[in-house]
Amino acid sequence: MLEFLAFCEFKYPKLPPTTRYLVDEPKTFIFLYYQAYRKVRKRGRAKKGEERPTFDASDFERVLNMAPSDNITESGQTTVETTEQVARAVPEVYEKLVGFDVINQAYQAIVQLLHQQHEDNSNRMSVETIKTSRRIHYLKEVVRKRRAIEKKRTFQERISHEVNPYRILCMMKKLEVALWERNKSTFKYGAISLRNRFFFLYTKQSLSRGESGVMADLSELIDFKLQVSREPQPYHILILQMTEGKTNGLATLFGRVMRHKNVDMCAYGALGLYLLARFELTNELKYMDLTKNESWFNIKLFTKMDEVTSVMDKGNEAELPGSNYASAVKKELDQLGIFSHHFLHLGRAVGPAELEMEEVDPQGTKTLGNFNPDTQEKRYSIKLPLSSMRVAGGWDELKGSHYSKRAVQNPIEALQTQVFSVYVEAQVRESVHIEA
Repeated sequence: MLEFLAFCEFKYPKLPPTTRYLVDEPKTFIFLYYQAYRKVRKRGRAKKGEERPTFDASDFERVLNMAPSDNITESGQTTVETTEQVARAVPEVYEKLVGFDVINQAYQAIVQLLHQQHEDNSNRMSVETIKTSRRIHYLKEVVRKRRAIEKKRTFQERISHEVNPYRILCMMKKLEVALWERNKSTFKYGAISLRNRFFFLYTKQSLSRGESGVMADLSELIDFKLQVSREPQPYHILILQMTEGKTNGLATLFGRVMRHKNVDMCAYGALGLYLLARFELTNELKYMDLTKNESWFNIKLFTKMDEVTSVMDKGNEAELPGSNYASAVKKELDQLGIFSHHFLHLGRAVGPAELEMEEVDPQGTKTLGNFNPDTQEKRYSIKLPLSSMRVAGGWDELKGSHYSKRAVQNPIEALQTQVFSVYVEAQVRESVHIEA
């Protein structure tokens, strides 16, 4: 836990190196106190070349200066009342609060560090010393409860983020219409709205995290048709291989959708409309050779929709900030009068609520959304929770009613050649290469 070690380096420079970094109860309490009242840091991944500070010495001094001496002392006890009074005496602390997960993660990291010090025989202090510390317990309880206290004090919206997705689920059709209608008279901004509409429908139907989408490359999209027994027509399935993301670790996760029963809510169709408008607007296809991986494999699925002017122009390989989509969704929700805690993750929030309302097997929902998957699911199988995917696609959970003409009807060849000319040209070049 690098931040704790940096804290020890700053706070205890006079201690010998052999004991300076050893975990004990006083160090743990003071460090957690700092975590509880420090400034909220910028969320998300750091940009290339951007350094994110871990331990902030100046902010640590600010926290110490605001705390009563009897509250931060390394001996004795503190109380919930005393700690809450500290917070209330400094209102600016409540402008932005770190959540309980911040202090809990720091606590767990310290415990893990203590276990490591046990293994190398450098620290004999029992873990129970930290776990039974009254002041550490009280501090964690204050952080756990203070958001609710502050919401009451400032009359903030009481609808919880767990409940709200069920409440606004029936309003999502209005959001789809708003994204469809937005900027339709202006080509560029209309195309951006089609991008945002696809992003929403895809994350809602696949239950995927927003960050995983904005990190994805165009080449990570795969589609296929799957004929299942007792189904009159095949499933047309679209998969996005998500190699990067907050919860990926070293594994590749998968975003999975099938053609929706309702064409207006179909992420598959929304992708086609988005790419059609995007390629017409950006002129990307002019500089793409689909027979050469280096020509297009690193192009992002979601871009700013700027025109590509040459082969050397790599603007479409830049990651689209998630805030671009989140701010657009927030604007639409505000205009529609729909309150939501989620913007980038709106689809991931309302999607599971919809499946639960349809009484879909929770395990299928967990698999579809990659919610805490175990090792087997993460590394050895993409899993296809078809009952969940059918319901997410607007069909019945049970087999036997899947009739999708769009899954079996192909456009006439002349139209395919006209719309996807670059693909046809690539096929021709590839066939000539093979013959040669």
